[in-house]
Amino acid sequence: MDAIAAEPTSWFWIGRLRSRLGNAGGQNEALLALIRDLTASAPARPVTQPLVWITASAGKETRLIMVDDVAYFKSDSKYTTVMTAQGESLLRTSLQELLARLDPTHFKQIHRGTIVNMRMVSSIVRDENGRGTMRLKNRPETLQVSLTFMPLFKNM
Repeated sequence: MDAIAAEPTSWFWIGRLRSRLGNAGGQNEALLALIRDLTASAPARPVTQPLVWITASAGKETRLIMVDDVAYFKSDSKYTTVMTAQGESLLRTSLQELLARLDPTHFKQIHRGTIVNMRMVSSIVRDENGRGTMRLKNRPETLQVSLTFMPLFKNM
């Protein structure tokens, strides 16, 4: 876990003050002044940049993979498989950790165990039950899109 995430920061306390503001009764003005003072003196929130590359294992080889080259990530018990046009590799990172670090404009979760690079999608076909089947540009297999995630594609 990052040291920043493990320690309570001033932003944590400012958020707690804001949430309790409604329960303060007549002391709202004093609390608002305190929040303004704390916000002005608090350090800037750390900004995490989306991942640009990842390291993954393929047998005895460790590969450096640019995130733009990833077609999709698929969860497989305790590992995550990274699929590219060149083949597959393994990560020891959960899908949820990856989802938090990937650029949300390009990577979308389409199933509880699958995150896809939207730049690699060629088409989506809906079936009569509302589920979808996704075809990729650089991979021969198709991916299932669950009902939960189909609304992502309604306006496309």
